Amino acid sequence: MPVLSEERLTLRVTALRWLSPDVLTLELRSPDGTPLPAFEAGAHIDLHLPNGITRSYSLCNDPAERSYYLLGIGKASASRGGSRYIFDDLRLGTLLPVSAPRNHFALDASQKEAVLIAGGIGATPILSMAYELARSGRPAHIYYAVRNRADLAFMDAFEKLASVTPYLSAETGTRISFPDVIAAHPDAHFYCCGPTGMLDSFEEATATCPPETVHLERFAAKLPPTMRRTKASSSNAFSPG
Repeated sequence: MPVLSEERLTLRVTALRWLSPDVLTLELRSPDGTPLPAFEAGAHIDLHLPNGITRSYSLCNDPAERSYYLLGIGKASASRGGSRYIFDDLRLGTLLPVSAPRNHFALDASQKEAVLIAGGIGATPILSMAYELARSGRPAHIYYAVRNRADLAFMDAFEKLASVTPYLSAETGTRISFPDVIAAHPDAHFYCCGPTGMLDSFEEATATCPPETVHLERFAAKLPPTMRRTKASSSNAFSPG
């Protein structure tokens, strides 16, 4: 078994695939081929990298898949050693200590429509959610915002699972209008993961929505803390850089 302790696994890097110039997927499997611990859509794991850095990344494969974990990694322009090491130095066959999956960004159990909103590499937990929703037959729509067409790293997978509306801010100048999205899906649950500016706008637009219908995940804690708005929405913050 791959389990080192109650908190960690030891997994092998079995594939590195570039989806775009700045996004790759990292596949991890048990060295002895045993099934991995189950995870729910929206979960993430911690990678303990050989350079001494620990970073959290969302799982983006189908939660029904138990033979491997798949992570989507974006190359951070201001990387502090996490994504830079993965892109430049990580090699196939490397054994990595990995945390067991944890989830602070879970799908609501209701059968209401799910509106999934992804900004850039924030598409990773959204993709896992899309797999789960497609399998259960629950209605879903994906809004996918990036700068350029080349950045639509997960578009092919999204299109097989749900209806997708892309936004290409640098090419077309179009950005998501959160008030319009909310108006178009009046009875939905909303899930959003992406950069800070997007999430701030999302929180502002959903301020009058029922709190239990608003779910988000941040890559880093929102600052300054004294400026945070108190809200009973599902939220998680971690740093993948």
